[in-house]
Amino acid sequence: MPVDSRSLGITGFQFYCMSLAAIGSFNFGWNIGSVNIPGDVLQNCVTGREYYGPFPSCIFVGSNTAWGVITGSYALGALIGAVASNPVIDKRGYKFTLSWFALLNVAGALLLSLTTKLPQFIIGRIVVGIAAGAANNALSTY
Repeated sequence: MPVDSRSLGITGFQFYCMSLAAIGSFNFGWNIGSVNIPGDVLQNCVTGREYYGPFPSCIFVGSNTAWGVITGSYALGALIGAVASNPVIDKRGYKFTLSWFALLNVAGALLLSLTTKLPQFIIGRIVVGIAAGAANNALSTY
């Protein structure tokens, strides 16, 4: 006996997939602009250079060129993620790609939140960029 899909409602797995898709899109938009919110504190250490345990209150950037590298590293990661996710999508599928690149996003967010040095901050932005690029690539056709 066939079932009309319009009467089924939303399953838990559908909600899970919708949540991953929404988080991927939100991640992309947030990380494009969020680096500019604390930009003055990160670049110029306007609050002074204090340490809270192993974590500094700011990461002294020192030049506009370095700040440009930090800002652009996210877009570079998004490009890498969009290109690198195509073989994963072809081999494993969209759900797998959205799930595993969401986990990569968590890893990148942890790296960003625990940053103590400038290279670590750049690598964290690249990692969340890869996750966002892959999520947007998979989401657009899913």
